[in-house]
Amino acid sequence: MTGPRPPAPEKSASISGTAATRSANQFPLATGSVRATAEGGEVGELLLLDPTVDDPEAHLEFLPNGTVRATRVARGASKRGQKTIEVVALMWRDLVDARKVAADLTTVAITHVREAMADINFIASVEGISNGERAARLAELRTRLDRDIADMEAKAAPETPYSAVADILIRAFKAEKGL
Repeated sequence: MTGPRPPAPEKSASISGTAATRSANQFPLATGSVRATAEGGEVGELLLLDPTVDDPEAHLEFLPNGTVRATRVARGASKRGQKTIEVVALMWRDLVDARKVAADLTTVAITHVREAMADINFIASVEGISNGERAARLAELRTRLDRDIADMEAKAAPETPYSAVADILIRAFKAEKGL
């Protein structure tokens, strides 16, 4: 079931200016860090991920069931991943459901690519058809494969909602197939 967006965590520090407006005043710092008081000032160890600067995969693991968890690091789970999940409400039911749908759609696209690859291998190895017929069928199947690959990869395009989930699934598929 969906519900209202969860409340912001209690122990977060406020900042001022345009950054506060863009991020709802939720930029926690590590204990002992000093907050910058002017633009361009030094900032302590930020605990929230900035996806334009940070590699989210170093801190977050998006799972095919739509959930997300902090990536395991040498000393447990990534603190930055944990804090980002908490502050940005990445486990909000609506987001989990939407990521699950994206994962399911990506899985279907991967299945289409698998099927096209299997069909190509079958036609390439089947006996009893002429070279001309084989070539024509392979050309059709390669066109289908190209279309299916494009559809699959579009799911991981940066502008596609929840593309991180799709990207993880697609990279795993490509690694499995040696692509």
